[in-house]
Amino acid sequence: MPSITTTAGDLFVMRRGTAGPPLICIHGAGGSARHWGLLLEPLAAVAQVYAVDLPGHGRSPRINEASITTYTQVIAALHTALALPPAIVVGHSMGGAIALQLAIEQPQLVAGLGLVSSAARLRVAPALLAGRA
Repeated sequence: MPSITTTAGDLFVMRRGTAGPPLICIHGAGGSARHWGLLLEPLAAVAQVYAVDLPGHGRSPRINEASITTYTQVIAALHTALALPPAIVVGHSMGGAIALQLAIEQPQLVAGLGLVSSAARLRVAPALLAGRA
């Protein structure tokens, strides 16, 4: 499942595991799904893991507007495209801010949160948001 087509565009997604609750992993600014690499297999033992490259990062194409709000909409579109039940959403740094925003805006999509080195408000350089750094 390297590429998923969503209403927000195509996204590169690494999938591991076939049983257990869905778990969506969101990387930080300037990162990619590969940053979750060493955790994917252990997590796959207990969950269906989806590590996504946000638009403009890793292997996902860029989008016109890069913001926490836009990325939150992208993750919601991914959730819908995969037809998942409520998921555990884990985010690192900026990914945590996206996970928090998703839980606030669309709580029906979120079964739980995992926040790693994150905060509700982050100062992120625009170039990192857009994946140009």
